[in-house]
Amino acid sequence: MKVKDFFEPFVEHKIKEGCAPHTIKEYRRFIKETLYCIGEKRVRELRMTDRAEVMQLGRQHGYFGQKPEEG
Repeated sequence: MKVKDFFEPFVEHKIKEGCAPHTIKEYRRFIKETLYCIGEKRVRELRMTDRAEVMQLGRQHGYFGQKPEEG
């Protein structure tokens, strides 16, 4: 299976758990902005470099949400 095949089932699971619409929207945004880079890969093909790429893209969201531009 490709990684992207897990995205929508994850969101559906969170909906069934009772997450708020805003939370669901944020999950979808995070998936779109951060996990797209590995979406087409098969799970068994994932490498440490893929993890590093996801972590780098995830840093834009910060610990408690999107970080303001520095500069």
